[in-house]
Amino acid sequence: MGGGVMMEAESKTMLLELADLLDVLPDERFDYNTWVGDDWKGAEDLSCGTSACAAGWATTLPSFRARGLRLHTEDFSVNQIDLTTGDEMWNGFLALGSVLHTSYEDAKELFMAYTWSDRLQEFSPRSGATASEVATWIRRWVAAS
Repeated sequence: MGGGVMMEAESKTMLLELADLLDVLPDERFDYNTWVGDDWKGAEDLSCGTSACAAGWATTLPSFRARGLRLHTEDFSVNQIDLTTGDEMWNGFLALGSVLHTSYEDAKELFMAYTWSDRLQEFSPRSGATASEVATWIRRWVAAS
């Protein structure tokens, strides 16, 4: 398994909540290729109409926010956006691993396109995947954990 870390039940529940959100997300609000769209103006709930990837949408869920996951930017420029936990800015996958109490490698398997999954013995969805395809991936990954 990626990183050799067994995922706790609460983290699995959080991921399944995220998958449920992704299943009802309009296609135009999902972009698997970027944390958040370049039209984001800083709304924590992404109510501005921007798009985001699964990790970006995770920052809107109370369970992820309770563990400190946030989108972060200095000047609302996409190349400056990263994920944070609390007051500390981390590489997005380190932040996700910290919030989900799992490894960096597991976070990459879950949230990055075309990443090999030791759990599922296949690659994650392609970079242009839909929100529903990513939701299916997350559910399968959790079931294999």
